[in-house]
Amino acid sequence: MIVLSWLTELLHIPHLIFGEPFTPNWHRALLRTVIILLIWAWVHWITRRLLKRLHYLEEFLRICSWCRKVCDNDKWLTMEDYFNSKFATRTTHSMCPECLSKAFEDLDQKLPVTPKPLRVAAGDVKLIKQSPPDTSAAHPETPGRIAS
Repeated sequence: MIVLSWLTELLHIPHLIFGEPFTPNWHRALLRTVIILLIWAWVHWITRRLLKRLHYLEEFLRICSWCRKVCDNDKWLTMEDYFNSKFATRTTHSMCPECLSKAFEDLDQKLPVTPKPLRVAAGDVKLIKQSPPDTSAAHPETPGRIAS
């Protein structure tokens, strides 16, 4: 575009095509050149920013937040399948120390607390005689009960 703009002025193209009087306008060619260079610089800068952002986003590994599958070339693989296909590493299952302690805390909260049996010597056992509970107080309309 820049070359065409300057050739137009150098070769008198408007004069040859349209029969206009020849008056070279170097300011117009210079203005076109500056505008074209500014537009090119702006497009180049925006394109570089977009490419940097694209490369940055391509570094992320997409993982499903529900089932923990990994997206690889638009195919969803389990973590184990993904690591087996991309790396020369075998996988196994384990728990990190933080998850392990949380699991033990959850387990302790869910299990009922059972008291430990007391070990008492034979001579220390005392029998306490209990009287049977008074059932008439539970039912005030029981015959034979005197109201106070």
